[in-house]
Amino acid sequence: MWICNKCGTENDDSYDYCVVCGVEKNATPSAPPVTQEPPKVQKENVEASTQGPINNSSAQQQAPVTPSPSASSKILKIAIIQSPSPELVGRTLDLDFTIFKTISIGRNPENLLQMPDGSISRRHALIELKDDKYIIRDLQSTNGTYIFESGYFTKIEGERNINIGDVIKLGEGTVIRVIQ
Repeated sequence: MWICNKCGTENDDSYDYCVVCGVEKNATPSAPPVTQEPPKVQKENVEASTQGPINNSSAQQQAPVTPSPSASSKILKIAIIQSPSPELVGRTLDLDFTIFKTISIGRNPENLLQMPDGSISRRHALIELKDDKYIIRDLQSTNGTYIFESGYFTKIEGERNINIGDVIKLGEGTVIRVIQ
């Protein structure tokens, strides 16, 4: 076991990064370890700097735009708009479904999309391409997977289609937006 120099979390020796804050195993401490709660998501103020604020009135007037994968390009682009790891906020990720049919999300390094957030389960959720539509499925995670609709985060039960512009909360501290 090793203890993270940034947040004080005990990590398995096989992990090269802290499972809570994402700091590299042998990073030089910049300050003494501090334990803190992940930031709480403000339901009415979730926004991404490149996408602008969520506007519920326009979302209700327009039909959702479902990403439609072409035969040559099956890439879903997401942006991280909130994370306990500040270095991840604002980053965009391309989820390539030409290589993997299903993309697993969780804290565990065995996931294709590893998220360094202590409120995310080891195996938290799956995003998959099914009948030319992208869906997300919560894997009975401890802190849930939610989608922002009608001004609130609603828990995803079973599986749910993902549309461009959807805002998804994983656990208590990570929020992503589907951007393409």
